[in-house]
Amino acid sequence: MPNKPTYPIFPKALFCKAFFFFCAFAQAFGQVHLASPGRFDALNPKQTVEVIVDGPVPQRVELLLNGQLVAARKEAPWTFVINWNLDRANTLTARALFPDQPTQTSSRTYPAIQVDVVEQVVATDWFPFALEQVPSDLVLTSQNRTLPFKLGAADGFPLDVILLLDISGSMNPSQSQAIAFIAPLTSLSQRTRCFAFDGIAYEISPLPQPNQWQQLYSSKPRSVIYDAIATTCNHFGDSPRRLLVLISDGYDDGSHHDPDLLRPLLQESGAILIWYNPTPLSNPALSRLAYQSGGLLLTGDADQAVAQVQALAAHQVHVQFGENQGDLKLKSAQNIYYPHWP
Repeated sequence: MPNKPTYPIFPKALFCKAFFFFCAFAQAFGQVHLASPGRFDALNPKQTVEVIVDGPVPQRVELLLNGQLVAARKEAPWTFVINWNLDRANTLTARALFPDQPTQTSSRTYPAIQVDVVEQVVATDWFPFALEQVPSDLVLTSQNRTLPFKLGAADGFPLDVILLLDISGSMNPSQSQAIAFIAPLTSLSQRTRCFAFDGIAYEISPLPQPNQWQQLYSSKPRSVIYDAIATTCNHFGDSPRRLLVLISDGYDDGSHHDPDLLRPLLQESGAILIWYNPTPLSNPALSRLAYQSGGLLLTGDADQAVAQVQALAAHQVHVQFGENQGDLKLKSAQNIYYPHWP
């Protein structure tokens, strides 16, 4: 009679030890999960995104939309609010960065929302302004044809203001001018928020008191201007009248974005970019972005620059039109600031 094959017996105690070792090993490494929106949740153009991190606390959690960084936080709760286009498929990626373990990611793709619409005409809202007086002689043209439009007061819409302050090491010599510029602008609107950035952008809340601004500055050399602008574009309120005021020397040495990647994000946000540069440095690409958004570059004396921003906000109107076939131009006897997207 043939002998039955024998198999090694795995000791039960050794199995238990291996199991507990595996559990401890898994807990030692952080895991990131996209908690919401779920795959079948209702989606909104302004969407709240919740991220869960299991295990060790990360240095920061970043949120990417279609591969582009749109928001980041350095501490829990890992909750973000983004604006996105639901007419297209979108991929959200949560990325957790840890000091002593590999970066962890979690992604989810959401299909485009299918809407049965035969024809849809969406009105375009502009909020052009001038430095001297409220423009009343405006003419709108497209491809050399005069277009009809509706002209109204801008103050029918609340003004959403985001102040974005560069606190990287290269701005330390210009602290006094930057603070003299930004401090008075905190009262530009009741809907004013403030963000600061060096290697990462974050919100300053509540708004600093006059003697607290200097405490914000860091000695970190890294400056991510384009990433900071991309992040703040997702933090405006529900008003279409939006103003983004950047205080920076224009030097960027670490952004994931470049001007070409940032341009459609800034355009989609509808924000007007005003850049105040208190230094001799220049950044032609950033200047073009400000001009294309309907804003401008300010330099020189901080008090004069503040007066210019206040005048621009005061001399603003609302222009609404339906037809947009490109090559849009807004004409007036005075110098008018309005979007010039290519």
